[in-house]
Amino acid sequence: MTSDLVGKETAVDAVTGGTTAIGALNGLV
Repeated sequence: MTSDLVGKETAVDAVTGGTTAIGALNGLV
């Protein structure tokens, strides 16, 4: 969800099925 914007809970977003793509990108940067 919004946690993907933070970029630190990308793994959680991947599991929850949220915006994994955006979360992953934010996680890298």
